[in-house]
Amino acid sequence: MAVLYIPDDVVDNILTRLPLTPLLRFTCVSKHWNRLITNPQFLRSRSHRMIFLATATDAHDLTINDNVPLDATCQYPKLKVHYPFENLKGDNQATILGTVNGLVLLQYLDKCGDWDLKCTMILYNPFTRASKKIPYSTSFLRCRYNYAYGFGYGASTDDLRIIVLLTYGIHTPKDGDSIACEVFNFKTSLWSTCTLQDTNVNHINLIYFKEPVAAFLNGYLYWIVSGKNMLVALNLRDMALSEIHLPLQRIHYRAQLGTIHGRLYLIDIEGCNFGLWVMNKQGAQNSWSNTCSCRLLDGNRSYTPICTLDNGRILMRDILNHQLIIYDSSNDSYMLLNTSLDDLHTMRGIEYVESLFSHQVYVLLNII
Repeated sequence: MAVLYIPDDVVDNILTRLPLTPLLRFTCVSKHWNRLITNPQFLRSRSHRMIFLATATDAHDLTINDNVPLDATCQYPKLKVHYPFENLKGDNQATILGTVNGLVLLQYLDKCGDWDLKCTMILYNPFTRASKKIPYSTSFLRCRYNYAYGFGYGASTDDLRIIVLLTYGIHTPKDGDSIACEVFNFKTSLWSTCTLQDTNVNHINLIYFKEPVAAFLNGYLYWIVSGKNMLVALNLRDMALSEIHLPLQRIHYRAQLGTIHGRLYLIDIEGCNFGLWVMNKQGAQNSWSNTCSCRLLDGNRSYTPICTLDNGRILMRDILNHQLIIYDSSNDSYMLLNTSLDDLHTMRGIEYVESLFSHQVYVLLNII
């Protein structure tokens, strides 16, 4: 029996009509089909943006529909997904350290005594449910509250790294303005230690970060400094530190960094008052602009940002009323999500793009 040849354009036309889940099975048909399906251009044309939500006990995916107007209560489809921390015991929730190419880096902290925390990191693909535990560093076996984290890459995705800064504690060098740094390189699957010098940041060894998780954008990691109106930026290309002044004299405790439309943003919330600032030129001083200032739903409410979507929408929680809210910064509108989820207090979230991404650096770790 002769083998039937199907032209690539016909195969592409068939595959583009399939949901992403069956595509994962079709990668096993042949090497040729595997190359077609895992082609980055094909994946980008088919991938959907999703919200990955993690609590202390479980995880969910929320389907994002950009066509839904934010003028009413809306039901966002949700799906409970495999949670890589389900079998771990402890009272502490998972922390989401970042996402690159559809892969989400998760960290789980478990108490070891009064001050120490045992740290477990897992690289996880919420779409394929594949996961890989990151090996421990020989010099970084236990976490402390004053560690800061980042997940990103320098010049290209080949340079993917996990960054751990050891700040304001017994591990910080006592002499000189420098800071110890642990780096996990995905090319070698090894941790290394380096010292970041204080060339552009005053007294970096004494700085305490407001939030331990950095925002990543175009080769830079950004942290808000606690008690000061400034950011610390780390250039992953040359591992150089710098400081950037914020547009506000005072940052409230629910302030948060993120990215919208490929630019760094700052959310600042006080009660029901909401403000959004965007950095117009990356890394530049005095390049912030206030894109919106408004007042959300009045009453006995307490809003906290969970994550931002690249289209400018922001997912927030109102713990007092046990509600999720999506705010659209482009037209100053918002809606309540008619989505029942437990444990909003420990909820963490991040937007990711569904992906079968199989880059060589991840294949080496057997992640995909």
